Amino acid sequence: MFNQLITFEEYNGYQITSMVLFFVFFIGILVWTFRMKNPFIKHMENLPMNDDIKNSRSITND
Repeated sequence: MFNQLITFEEYNGYQITSMVLFFVFFIGILVWTFRMKNPFIKHMENLPMNDDIKNSRSITND
């Protein structure tokens, strides 16, 4: 039984599949990041700083 836990020959397909999925996802995120347009980056960059007065008042009134 312990010998079965040491040898991962039965799980070889799962290991390869998980590594391929990880690298596909990682490469996809890198491609998406480098293809982003500058206006979108500036918009997302300034998003936390844009507090609307309506939103802050509605939160404090609740």
